[in-house]
Amino acid sequence: ADCCKKNNIIFVGGETAEMPDVYNHGAVDVAGFILGVAEKEEVIDGSTIEEGDTMVGIASTGLHSNGYSLVRAVLRAGKLKLNERIGTKSVGEILLRPHRNYLKTTTAVMEEHRIKGIAHITGGSFRKNIPRILPKGLGAMISKGSWEPLPIFKLIQQKGDVPIDEMYNTFNMGIGYVYVIDRKDSDKALQLLRQMNEKAYLIGKVVKGEGVTYVD
Repeated sequence: ADCCKKNNIIFVGGETAEMPDVYNHGAVDVAGFILGVAEKEEVIDGSTIEEGDTMVGIASTGLHSNGYSLVRAVLRAGKLKLNERIGTKSVGEILLRPHRNYLKTTTAVMEEHRIKGIAHITGGSFRKNIPRILPKGLGAMISKGSWEPLPIFKLIQQKGDVPIDEMYNTFNMGIGYVYVIDRKDSDKALQLLRQMNEKAYLIGKVVKGEGVTYVD
């Protein structure tokens, strides 16, 4: 209910399902979706994306519900401890951070700038989510040095001896949302985001080709 109020969303209904072989006794699984309406001429479908457009990334709060199978494997091996500290927080507390919401940030940017495409960096990270929004014949070049990965990801990599390619294929590495914006608007968009106290970075650009490639 608090989340709905913060994002001006109406909770219109729901239902429950009994799955005794799936849910533990006394446990409840809550899932939902948001249905929205947009004017046809304002729909962001990626069709106007072109070579040279910039990619602006916004910080995540952590794992964002993805990559926990790998993390559990590192935990089971005893290489990572839930009570281990990263700054003032324990690893356990950091792993329980909720997936953040980008709605207000996105609507604010849309009022000032034309967003050509949006990629939510979830399961499969950059290499699966960004290509979904790009027209045929275009790919993305991402600069890994354009932002600093969150400490939790560095710890998982070190403790689990996880190859760096696997880290970038599984985790968001600190970037939870990506906007594709015309390069002439990127500086102003970044300025707006930072005025909103967002950690935002120019992480890459659209190039000819396909898929996602990384540069340091």
